[in-house]
Amino acid sequence: MKKRIISILVLICAVATAGSAQTKQITSNEYFTSNSKAHSLMSERSWRMEMKTDTLNGASIVKSITKTHERLLPDRERFVATEKIGDKETRSELIRVGFMEYRRENNEPWISKDLRGSGGGGIGNSGGFACIQHTEEADAVGGIPARKLRQYSIEKTSEGLSFDDMAVWLDSNGFFLKSERIKGLLEPRTEKSRSVVTYEYEPNIKIEAPIKESESKAPVKS
Repeated sequence: MKKRIISILVLICAVATAGSAQTKQITSNEYFTSNSKAHSLMSERSWRMEMKTDTLNGASIVKSITKTHERLLPDRERFVATEKIGDKETRSELIRVGFMEYRRENNEPWISKDLRGSGGGGIGNSGGFACIQHTEEADAVGGIPARKLRQYSIEKTSEGLSFDDMAVWLDSNGFFLKSERIKGLLEPRTEKSRSVVTYEYEPNIKIEAPIKESESKAPVKS
Protein backbone atom coordinates (compact mmCIF):
# COMPACT_ATOMS: atom_id res chain seq x y z
CA MET A 1 0.00 0.00 0.00
CA LYS A 2 2.82 2.40 0.93
CA LYS A 3 4.58 1.81 -2.40
CA ARG A 4 1.30 2.42 -4.23
CA ILE A 5 0.78 5.73 -2.43
CA ILE A 6 4.33 6.85 -3.27
CA SER A 7 3.84 5.86 -6.92
CA ILE A 8 0.65 7.93 -7.08
CA LEU A 9 2.42 10.91 -5.49
CA VAL A 10 5.27 10.69 -7.99
CA LEU A 11 2.77 10.63 -10.86
CA ILE A 12 0.88 13.64 -9.46
CA CYS A 13 4.15 15.47 -8.92
CA ALA A 14 5.29 14.84 -12.48
CA VAL A 15 1.99 16.12 -13.88
CA ALA A 16 2.02 19.17 -11.59
CA THR A 17 5.48 20.26 -12.75
CA ALA A 18 4.71 19.77 -16.43
CA GLY A 19 4.55 23.14 -18.17
CA SER A 20 5.33 24.54 -21.58
CA ALA A 21 7.51 22.85 -24.17
CA GLN A 22 10.42 24.94 -22.87
CA THR A 23 10.22 23.32 -19.42
CA LYS A 24 12.73 20.53 -18.86
CA GLN A 25 13.51 18.24 -15.97
CA ILE A 26 16.84 18.85 -14.20
CA THR A 27 18.60 17.03 -11.39
CA SER A 28 18.55 18.16 -7.78
CA ASN A 29 22.31 18.73 -8.07
CA GLU A 30 21.79 21.18 -10.96
CA TYR A 31 19.13 23.02 -8.97
CA PHE A 32 21.15 23.33 -5.76
CA THR A 33 24.43 24.10 -7.57
CA SER A 34 22.82 27.09 -9.33
CA ASN A 35 21.35 28.31 -6.03
CA SER A 36 24.70 27.91 -4.28
CA LYS A 37 26.45 29.89 -7.02
CA ALA A 38 23.87 32.70 -6.72
CA HIS A 39 24.44 32.92 -2.95
CA SER A 40 28.20 32.96 -3.52
CA LEU A 41 27.85 35.82 -6.02
CA MET A 42 25.80 37.81 -3.49
CA SER A 43 28.68 37.64 -1.01
CA GLU A 44 30.79 39.67 -3.46
CA ARG A 45 28.40 42.64 -3.63
CA SER A 46 26.36 44.98 -1.49
CA TRP A 47 22.66 44.23 -1.81
CA ARG A 48 19.13 44.79 -0.57
CA MET A 49 16.64 41.93 -0.30
CA GLU A 50 12.97 42.18 0.60
CA MET A 51 10.68 39.25 1.37
CA LYS A 52 6.94 39.48 1.87
CA THR A 53 5.07 36.46 3.24
CA ASP A 54 1.29 36.27 3.44
CA THR A 55 -0.55 33.62 5.45
CA LEU A 56 -3.83 32.94 3.70
CA ASN A 57 -7.30 31.79 4.61
CA GLY A 58 -9.05 31.44 1.29
CA ALA A 59 -8.75 34.82 -0.42
CA SER A 60 -8.12 36.65 2.87
CA ILE A 61 -4.69 37.53 4.28
CA VAL A 62 -4.69 36.69 8.00
CA LYS A 63 -1.05 37.60 8.60
CA SER A 64 1.53 39.52 6.60
CA ILE A 65 5.27 39.59 7.34
CA THR A 66 7.74 41.84 5.51
CA LYS A 67 11.47 41.31 6.00
CA THR A 68 14.11 43.65 4.60
CA HIS A 69 17.76 42.61 4.71
CA GLU A 70 20.51 44.96 3.57
CA ARG A 71 24.23 44.26 3.35
CA LEU A 72 26.90 46.87 2.77
CA LEU A 73 30.43 45.65 2.16
CA PRO A 74 32.61 44.94 3.92
CA ASP A 75 30.93 44.37 7.31
CA ARG A 76 27.59 46.17 7.71
CA GLU A 77 24.09 44.69 7.77
CA ARG A 78 20.59 45.82 8.64
CA PHE A 79 17.54 43.59 9.10
CA VAL A 80 14.00 44.90 9.64
CA ALA A 81 10.94 42.67 10.10
CA THR A 82 7.36 43.84 10.45
CA GLU A 83 4.42 41.56 11.21
CA LYS A 84 0.84 42.64 10.71
CA ILE A 85 -2.18 40.74 12.03
CA GLY A 86 -5.37 42.70 11.55
CA ASP A 87 -4.73 46.21 12.90
CA LYS A 88 -1.84 45.10 15.11
CA GLU A 89 1.69 45.63 13.79
CA THR A 90 4.99 44.68 15.44
CA ARG A 91 8.50 45.55 14.30
CA SER A 92 11.97 44.23 15.07
CA GLU A 93 15.29 45.67 13.92
CA LEU A 94 18.88 44.45 13.89
CA ILE A 95 22.02 46.31 12.82
CA ARG A 96 25.52 44.86 12.62
CA VAL A 97 28.56 47.10 12.20
CA GLY A 98 31.82 45.22 12.41
CA PHE A 99 31.78 43.09 15.57
CA MET A 100 28.94 45.06 17.20
CA GLU A 101 25.27 44.10 17.01
CA TYR A 102 22.29 46.29 17.91
CA ARG A 103 18.72 45.05 18.40
CA ARG A 104 15.36 46.50 19.35
CA GLU A 105 11.68 45.58 19.29
CA ASN A 106 9.17 48.17 18.13
CA ASN A 107 10.38 51.55 19.46
CA GLU A 108 12.09 50.25 22.58
CA PRO A 109 15.69 51.29 23.36
CA TRP A 110 18.47 49.63 21.41
CA ILE A 111 20.36 46.74 23.04
CA SER A 112 23.98 46.31 21.94
CA LYS A 113 26.12 43.17 21.95
CA ASP A 114 29.79 42.55 21.22
CA LEU A 115 29.93 39.52 18.90
CA ARG A 116 33.60 38.76 19.51
CA GLY A 117 33.89 35.35 21.10
CA SER A 118 30.23 34.46 20.55
CA GLY A 119 29.31 31.33 18.63
CA GLY A 120 26.64 30.84 16.00
CA GLY A 121 24.17 28.05 15.50
CA GLY A 122 22.53 26.52 12.47
CA ILE A 123 18.93 25.68 11.75
CA GLY A 124 18.15 22.09 10.94
CA ASN A 125 15.94 21.17 8.04
CA SER A 126 14.01 17.95 8.02
CA GLY A 127 12.60 16.48 4.86
CA GLY A 128 10.17 13.62 4.38
CA PHE A 129 8.71 14.52 1.00
CA ALA A 130 7.45 11.55 -0.96
CA CYS A 131 8.00 13.36 -4.25
CA ILE A 132 10.36 16.15 -5.34
CA GLN A 133 10.77 17.33 -8.92
CA HIS A 134 13.17 19.98 -10.33
CA THR A 135 12.64 21.85 -13.58
CA GLU A 136 14.12 24.71 -15.60
CA GLU A 137 12.60 27.01 -18.19
CA ALA A 138 13.30 30.32 -19.94
CA ASP A 139 11.45 33.30 -18.48
CA ALA A 140 11.90 37.01 -17.74
CA VAL A 141 11.70 39.34 -14.73
CA GLY A 142 10.95 42.98 -15.44
CA GLY A 143 12.04 42.54 -19.04
CA ILE A 144 15.34 40.87 -18.04
CA PRO A 145 15.83 37.38 -19.53
CA ALA A 146 16.02 34.79 -16.78
CA ARG A 147 16.35 31.10 -16.00
CA LYS A 148 13.48 29.95 -13.84
CA LEU A 149 14.44 27.02 -11.62
CA ARG A 150 11.66 25.29 -9.74
CA GLN A 151 11.48 22.71 -6.96
CA TYR A 152 8.03 21.17 -6.54
CA SER A 153 7.34 18.84 -3.62
CA ILE A 154 4.29 16.85 -2.61
CA GLU A 155 3.78 15.21 0.76
CA LYS A 156 0.93 13.22 2.29
CA THR A 157 -0.15 14.89 5.56
CA SER A 158 -3.05 14.60 7.99
CA GLU A 159 -4.83 17.32 5.99
CA GLY A 160 -4.34 15.51 2.69
CA LEU A 161 -1.82 16.06 -0.09
CA SER A 162 0.30 19.15 0.62
CA PHE A 163 2.53 20.91 -1.91
CA ASP A 164 5.59 23.14 -1.54
CA ASP A 165 6.36 25.08 -4.72
CA MET A 166 9.66 27.00 -4.76
CA ALA A 167 11.00 28.96 -7.74
CA VAL A 168 14.02 31.20 -8.32
CA TRP A 169 14.81 33.42 -11.30
CA LEU A 170 18.49 33.91 -12.21
CA ASP A 171 19.97 36.38 -14.69
CA SER A 172 22.54 35.46 -17.34
CA ASN A 173 25.37 35.87 -14.83
CA GLY A 174 23.72 33.65 -12.23
CA PHE A 175 22.49 36.38 -9.84
CA PHE A 176 19.13 36.08 -8.10
CA LEU A 177 16.46 38.31 -9.65
CA LYS A 178 13.46 37.03 -7.73
CA SER A 179 12.26 34.03 -5.76
CA GLU A 180 8.84 32.77 -4.79
CA ARG A 181 7.45 30.05 -2.53
CA ILE A 182 3.86 28.84 -2.30
CA LYS A 183 2.65 26.21 0.17
CA GLY A 184 -0.78 24.67 0.52
CA LEU A 185 -3.09 21.74 -0.14
CA LEU A 186 -3.28 20.04 -3.50
CA GLU A 187 -6.83 18.64 -3.70
CA PRO A 188 -8.59 20.97 -3.98
CA ARG A 189 -5.69 23.38 -4.53
CA THR A 190 -5.68 25.76 -1.57
CA GLU A 191 -2.84 28.18 -0.97
CA LYS A 192 -1.87 28.49 2.69
CA SER A 193 1.09 30.85 2.36
CA ARG A 194 2.89 32.81 -0.34
CA SER A 195 6.36 34.39 -0.13
CA VAL A 196 7.96 36.66 -2.73
CA VAL A 197 11.57 37.86 -2.54
CA THR A 198 13.05 40.69 -4.62
CA TYR A 199 16.74 41.58 -4.93
CA GLU A 200 18.63 44.81 -5.59
CA TYR A 201 22.40 44.93 -6.06
CA GLU A 202 24.73 47.82 -5.20
CA PRO A 203 21.84 49.84 -3.70
CA ASN A 204 22.31 53.42 -2.54
CA ILE A 205 22.10 52.73 1.20
CA LYS A 206 23.87 53.75 4.40
CA ILE A 207 24.11 51.54 7.49
CA GLU A 208 25.28 53.16 10.73
CA ALA A 209 25.27 52.17 14.38
CA PRO A 210 22.16 53.61 16.08
CA ILE A 211 22.58 56.74 18.17
CA LYS A 212 21.79 56.15 21.84
CA GLU A 213 19.03 58.30 23.29
CA SER A 214 21.45 59.84 25.81
CA GLU A 215 23.82 60.82 22.99
CA SER A 216 21.03 62.35 20.87
CA LYS A 217 20.02 64.59 23.81
CA ALA A 218 23.55 65.63 24.75
CA PRO A 219 23.98 69.42 24.80
CA VAL A 220 26.00 71.00 22.04
CA LYS A 221 29.27 72.48 23.26
CA SER A 222 30.02 75.99 22.12
